[in-house]
Amino acid sequence: MHQPNHIFDSLLITEYIAGNKKAITVLVTRWHPIFCRQANWYIKDKAVAQDVAQECWVIILKKIGSLKDTQKFAPWALTIVHRRAIDQIRKNKKTETHTSNEMIEQAVDTSTSQTEAIQSTQGKLQLINGGIAQLPLKHRIVIELFYKNQLSLDQIASVLDVSKGTVKSRLFYAREALKGLLKNKNYEN
Repeated sequence: MHQPNHIFDSLLITEYIAGNKKAITVLVTRWHPIFCRQANWYIKDKAVAQDVAQECWVIILKKIGSLKDTQKFAPWALTIVHRRAIDQIRKNKKTETHTSNEMIEQAVDTSTSQTEAIQSTQGKLQLINGGIAQLPLKHRIVIELFYKNQLSLDQIASVLDVSKGTVKSRLFYAREALKGLLKNKNYEN
């Protein structure tokens, strides 16, 4: 975990609370892309994910004064993003329906892109991301928070409101499932 980043975030929050409005601009610049990426991880729609991230900033700015330990900004803020993204998914499920033709087209596109993916390093990354996308949501979330956001197991447990043991278990099963998916993809091609 990059401690200097948390210390810098803490300093920015302290400055903002003390009245330095420019400090929040720096904090938003640092974290907004992460919030968008995290929301998009759940929602799979960049425009909606950006809206969710923006809504999260409204909540964060209202509640930032109540943050007791400013060095815990990352897990606290990512918890807000997590909850808002889940709320958006629930909202979308009520109004959204998929036709079988759309699902077949997606499967064909995925199959075609996987064949091309093995040919380059960037392609391998796409293959890994495709494998991750096939994991259950609870495993995808843990992978995202641990590897991309570099949160500790304790911080992930706090974000997801589960025990550290549950996080360890999910991370283990996510890795194993991903290994299996990638191994099968390599043999198919």
